[in-house]
Amino acid sequence: MTTTPTPVSLKGSRVLVTGGAGFIGCNLVARLVQEGCRVRATIHKHPPVITNPAVEYVQADLMSQADCRRVVDGMDIVFHAAATTLGAAVMANAPMILVTANIVITAQIMEAACLAKVKRFLHLSSSVTYPDTGDQPVREEQGLEGSPHEIYFGVGWAKRTAEVLAIFYSQKLKEPMPVTVVRPANIFGPHDKFVFGQKVFGVLLQYPQTDGSVCDYSTFCERAHKAGALVT
Repeated sequence: MTTTPTPVSLKGSRVLVTGGAGFIGCNLVARLVQEGCRVRATIHKHPPVITNPAVEYVQADLMSQADCRRVVDGMDIVFHAAATTLGAAVMANAPMILVTANIVITAQIMEAACLAKVKRFLHLSSSVTYPDTGDQPVREEQGLEGSPHEIYFGVGWAKRTAEVLAIFYSQKLKEPMPVTVVRPANIFGPHDKFVFGQKVFGVLLQYPQTDGSVCDYSTFCERAHKAGALVT
């Protein structure tokens, strides 16, 4: 017998969104305000996208442990959407830019949230954690199996490292912190800055499958990389 989970009301919850000026973060901010949450959002190099007096924007550098502890103080829930994201050219030529900062930011914000005893932490991971399965469908449980696709090796392992931290904080501590991991792929929508060739749609338009066949994961990654698109 299948049961339908009871929806959880977020109304009145004190919620932190890291990366509040980013594409995903700003959409989260807007939705959480609609849900009646008391929203705090971090911003760093860019100004807020959603201008709403109900949102508390906090200038913070999440590479700083002190800033991480400051922004989680008093929060019930954390949506961790902050990340260093750049194009495929950077991934190919200087991948450490996407690795070091993201590991440090995630490790510090998770630790700070745990110490602050938040009730729930949601970590935004990525589909680049998955291994190359060729023409076979990838399964959710394969996210930490094998090795990420060669093109996304560095950032893939960075994302996997964050997911291992999620396991540590949610399962291995005497007082665990509930953590949810989400692996989105190629999100688009309001406030997106669409640039042809930088998103999957651009790749599909440049490399259409005209024979009705399905493009396998490995071939798609290679085409995306050639087109300069970042598979997230």
